[in-house]
Amino acid sequence: MLGYASTKVLWEIAPKGGRVMHVEQDRPVGLLTLTAVTPKEEVVLRDLGTASVFGQILRYQGRGSISPNAPLSERMWLRFSYGFGKKLTLLATTEEDEKAVRQIRDAIYFGGGGLIFTIYSVRDGKSSVDFAIAQCKVCDKPVISLVECEWLYCDACAAKCEHRYERGPIHGGGVDLGMGEFCGICGRGKPKPEGEPERPLYDHHIAAEEELGVQVIYENLPGITPRMLKGFVEGTAKKVLVVEDDQYWSGIIRRGLKGKVLVAQAFTTEEAEAVFQESPDLAVILMDACVPGDDPNTMWLVRKMRETFTGPIIAISSNSDYRKELIQAGCDHEAEKTEAAQKVLELVGVS
Repeated sequence: MLGYASTKVLWEIAPKGGRVMHVEQDRPVGLLTLTAVTPKEEVVLRDLGTASVFGQILRYQGRGSISPNAPLSERMWLRFSYGFGKKLTLLATTEEDEKAVRQIRDAIYFGGGGLIFTIYSVRDGKSSVDFAIAQCKVCDKPVISLVECEWLYCDACAAKCEHRYERGPIHGGGVDLGMGEFCGICGRGKPKPEGEPERPLYDHHIAAEEELGVQVIYENLPGITPRMLKGFVEGTAKKVLVVEDDQYWSGIIRRGLKGKVLVAQAFTTEEAEAVFQESPDLAVILMDACVPGDDPNTMWLVRKMRETFTGPIIAISSNSDYRKELIQAGCDHEAEKTEAAQKVLELVGVS
């Protein structure tokens, strides 16, 4: 489990209503400090200090996560309760604020459910309140970062830990989900060899899919798998054209390819010809015989493709006689539709 790289971060967060409250995260000390900027915030923090005692928890009540394109007054917020029905809401007003709010939220998620009140004070004439999020189980020091709160192990104690590394799911430090080696005692990730570059996020996602058996879905990239994204970025993805008029079978084949290749689907011969002409880098073509309809009508297209295409063309008609006709026209492989995806993966060398 990876922690944050920085040890001390300053940012501005506004309580709901548009006011700006200064927040300081001091990781070495293990305290999160809220300092009033406006007169209204002075009232809020004085009231909070009066209503709270050392060790009291401001219970986490929930969050709101809003699109980055939303007005600044509607960005992500966190809400806490204290006293008798009183609430404190922190609202991000910039993209940097939003990162800070997410860091606080993640630490609280693992830290025990809220902000732990430590002290109210007046600094440079301004009301200020210090909070912790959890406590190191070794030395009792307050902690506020995700990795410290998750493992209840402060950085100082982790530096003295006799690490025992194991492989498993990792998150944090810019990785939302991946696989790696981390200490089973303090949760710190195994240091990388000097000079080893950072792995791209999609490599972490691919490892998670393979080792955890999960499926990673990109909300902003519907239909794109981590392997497809890797192929896009690195220019290594194999491209496959599926010429099949039945959307059910076309979907079966696409799902069977498991996102390991890029798939272009054509439901008519006209679509197939257009895609073929625009895609000189196709690796494999799958060809049904009747597109569309029930009479074989794609043999001419196979012959035309064979004028320039030297890669595999797989005949996938459900009718064995039609598959033979496609072979005669220029296909060099055949497969039942249920086995077409596996045949493609074999041909392109992807397991």
